[in-house]
Amino acid sequence: YLQTVDLKLCDLRQMKKGELSKHVKEKDTVLWEEEMNEKTSIGIYKSCKEHIKEDLIYDNTPASVILYQARTNTLPLEDRKRHENKPTTCQLCKEETEDLEHFIMDCKQIGQARNQIPVLQRPHNQPKEDTIRDLLFTKEGQEGMERRKEWLYKLWRARMKTLKK
Repeated sequence: YLQTVDLKLCDLRQMKKGELSKHVKEKDTVLWEEEMNEKTSIGIYKSCKEHIKEDLIYDNTPASVILYQARTNTLPLEDRKRHENKPTTCQLCKEETEDLEHFIMDCKQIGQARNQIPVLQRPHNQPKEDTIRDLLFTKEGQEGMERRKEWLYKLWRARMKTLKK
């Protein structure tokens, strides 16, 4: 770990606890930023997550899991199959690649669930990516985030219910 944070044992012995903590946080931030820059599939997350901090919105509920997966673009949608050279067409509408944008904004088969989510009402006065960003990273505080978590989970449940039919 000393190598990871660019320290030698003699440095460690001379540092005060606060200095060590600051040094480790700075190094963690650099490593985190480097890792974020290497990933191409987390564009919305990168644009909204400016620094390392604990998000108090995750509580291990199914809605929290779906929110986390949506934020990090790891929802198990059909576009994940592109890595296996398999078809990525939406299994619900059979029209487009099922990626995060299609799932949240466009799939006609879950339009009824989408119509119940105020931030997804049409017409959109901003680009789709901005609407998705607003849904996943609201500035409305904890209460607003809880509401959005439930909206997203309703959309996911509608998708799963339609897939089962």
